[in-house]
Amino acid sequence: GNTFLITTHEAPDGDAIGSSLGLYFALEEMGKTPYLFCKDEIPAQFLFLQGAKNFRRELPREAVDAIFGLDYGSIRRLGIDEYRNVFPQIPLITIDHHLRHIPEGTLEVIDSEASSTSELIYQFLLFCGLPLSRQAASALLTGIFTDSGGFRHVCTTPATLEAVSNLLLRGCSTSHIARKTFHYSPDLLPAFGKILCRIALDEQSGMASSWLSYKDI
Repeated sequence: GNTFLITTHEAPDGDAIGSSLGLYFALEEMGKTPYLFCKDEIPAQFLFLQGAKNFRRELPREAVDAIFGLDYGSIRRLGIDEYRNVFPQIPLITIDHHLRHIPEGTLEVIDSEASSTSELIYQFLLFCGLPLSRQAASALLTGIFTDSGGFRHVCTTPATLEAVSNLLLRGCSTSHIARKTFHYSPDLLPAFGKILCRIALDEQSGMASSWLSYKDI
């Protein structure tokens, strides 16, 4: 194919954005025409990524050769039902690290043990021998870094760290990504204060809980 729709879930996080951009740049390097779509706006903390402003909130008017659905878990989160109804012949290629119950795609690459969809995209590009530019590497590293909690979550495996090592060799910086993505706005401090004041401990289970209302927000 030559034209591709790359889409990810609503309320996109670092992995959704990073995996989409990684694939986007790889396809561009091949001389293809990729189209980035997300039904919601890209959060401000990820606009530092090159290509983040290329996401569109409108679907293309014409049929593409294939759709890549990334990191979405449930098909309804993509917001492409109407587009697929108009162009039912377009194959849907799913790449995801969320386990799902109902197959939705023509081709599915799902690995629930991967740290992130960005890690799967990295493995996909490596396996296919596709180009991996510095901007693609930075996007994929952002996805891996954020979805693994800065490599703190149990999903961080030797394969994850090997991928990170190779991405760093392309000139990326985890400290730069951490500064951009793991920060707290001073505007959130009153919310944290309310959360701390409302903490309740259940002696039987040992579980602590708190809450915020929509009014608080």
